[in-house]
Amino acid sequence: MMKQEDMIIKAKTWKTVYPHYLDSTLSQQEGRRVSKAVGVPNITIMEMAKALEKVKVPVVVEVHKSYPRETMIKGRVKVMLFDDSNKLVNPSVPSKKVLYAKICEYVKQLDDRIKNPNGKPHPFKLDQISKMEEEKKEVPVVQKQEKGKSKKGKK
Repeated sequence: MMKQEDMIIKAKTWKTVYPHYLDSTLSQQEGRRVSKAVGVPNITIMEMAKALEKVKVPVVVEVHKSYPRETMIKGRVKVMLFDDSNKLVNPSVPSKKVLYAKICEYVKQLDDRIKNPNGKPHPFKLDQISKMEEEKKEVPVVQKQEKGKSKKGKK
């Protein structure tokens, strides 16, 4: 087993997994990389770390790093898929897509997720939702014009 310092140094070349990649509440434009059926709503770094223990691959959790498109939500996980001789660390995880699916599968099996399948929304997301609801209340409703009737006078 590697020392913690060695793992942190080597982790610079490992695969990076952000929670945005696996969050089913986000769109693909917002960073989701799995289908909504496979993804997990409001996934957290700690849930990802617990799931990766079951996958049995070396992991470094970086709590203070953030997704470049969304700097308010912190955390990412670095995962070692290949060793120094370019062989798979865990043959059951040959690619990032398989890794993403396994993480989601194991997160859905966690006790906290069985009790609350939607997870706990991030406080930053709650602020965004409340702002969107306020904007909806302020927008006046415009009635559609009936077909065949124009606002212009008769010719």
